[in-house]
Amino acid sequence: MIDNLKSYSVFAEYYQSLINHRDHAGPIARLLKELLLPSHRKLLDAACGQGNRSYFEILPGMSIFASDGSEQMLERLKADKALFSKYEQVAENQWEDLPGFFLKWGKFDAIFFLGNSISHASDLDDIENTFYSCIEGLEGAGRLIIDMRRWHMDDMRGHLIEPGRVEGKRRLLLQETSNGSQVSIFDFCSYDSGRQIIDYFIEKDGEPIASVGFSYLMVSPSVVASMLRKAGFRVVFEGSPDYYPYYVLSGEK
Repeated sequence: MIDNLKSYSVFAEYYQSLINHRDHAGPIARLLKELLLPSHRKLLDAACGQGNRSYFEILPGMSIFASDGSEQMLERLKADKALFSKYEQVAENQWEDLPGFFLKWGKFDAIFFLGNSISHASDLDDIENTFYSCIEGLEGAGRLIIDMRRWHMDDMRGHLIEPGRVEGKRRLLLQETSNGSQVSIFDFCSYDSGRQIIDYFIEKDGEPIASVGFSYLMVSPSVVASMLRKAGFRVVFEGSPDYYPYYVLSGEK
């Protein structure tokens, strides 16, 4: 099985360029503005990656904590001193260690796993256990917000797929010039045993310099909604906002 954390240790150097190219940060902050209540002031981004400056522009006055399982991704966040200083705390933390995180930093008004991060779970039990941990880490009427790719059942193949994603073909995502060299990032999509596999290939002046793979557990939104309810949440939002690239679910304690 692909080790996603190990892959992020390699991909961290190129991640921000790709995210900036796709402009996910602004839509994520807008989503939170629409789903959070005025009483939700203490927030935890539990899959923060390299951080999101848009939070502090669209959600002024919030107390935002950040955690991520990748040391290398957090190093990139911390290197941006201006952004790092805006967070209350930034900590390396695995999802299975969330109870200890809540013990140290207290309960939150909202917790979110965005950017299709929940799909990095190892299996359904991993997702379910994370939901149980989160409901214990939320204040009353606190909200958990997650998103995922818009998985769709392909009856011909008998498994979920990502609609519109070209399978089995290398695709150019980004090409930019940095320090006099041209850096190109390609991806390649495949499916294996209920997972989407995305391989990234990085080239510098046409020569390969790095390659990594990420796996995404494909689970239908209805199954995830049922898991939220089982953990004790009341599902208050399900859907795909027209400005947002993923399917979103939000549960309230």
